[in-house]
Amino acid sequence: MKKINILYSLIIFFLITVIINNNHIFKKTFKIIKKESYSKRIENTYGYCKGSSVGYLRFIKEKFKLNINPKIINFAITPPLDWSIYDLNLNKDESKIILLNYKKDFNYIFTKQKINSWVFKDIIQNTKSINKIKFKTVNNDDTFLNGTLNLYKINSNWKYSSGKKDLIYKKKINQIVNSNPIIIDFKTKKFNSYFGSFLIEFENLKNNNLDNIQSIILNSNNYINIENYKIINQDKDCYYVSSRN
Repeated sequence: MKKINILYSLIIFFLITVIINNNHIFKKTFKIIKKESYSKRIENTYGYCKGSSVGYLRFIKEKFKLNINPKIINFAITPPLDWSIYDLNLNKDESKIILLNYKKDFNYIFTKQKINSWVFKDIIQNTKSINKIKFKTVNNDDTFLNGTLNLYKINSNWKYSSGKKDLIYKKKINQIVNSNPIIIDFKTKKFNSYFGSFLIEFENLKNNNLDNIQSIILNSNNYINIENYKIINQDKDCYYVSSRN
């Protein structure tokens, strides 16, 4: 009986070994683990739907078996991301777009530098308008302003003299300002810059309440309106879309 049990065990072991070898189970399992590990490392390094968002790009490429190179637009400030999914053997299709870190609108906070000077010193891109002006006051107190708000672009590109002020918008204000925004609708491409900064100053003031203004916030629409596209996939602020045309 003992010999029979040993024989059965050997036969079963032999059959299992044959099945495993024929189906390359160990090899396939190793590949799956390796692939999952690589994807996880990519996601941990470059983010899934934040920062470079390479994790989301790779997800879209694999899920939809892309046979084209879509256009990639990242609204976070990062280097180009084409390397992560582009295939040189495929054509680029401008009607398919991957939007990363998409926001419908943006808020730009101008911080106070002097009694009559508020500055924003960072890259502004992908905007098409200025929609609202909001004032942050000391203790959120109502503050009456009577004067003209001037918005300047301060160019520091090598093509321009450093510190050159370019007036891009002015607004007469004669009202109480607080956390409630002043609604405007000013279309401009000048409120975009990779170089330099933006400056807000007042002129022709009829009072002296600028001490109460801690910061000034400008709101702008994204030049891409997501409602104009067909959404193929969405995960948080990342989208895979196609043109409706």
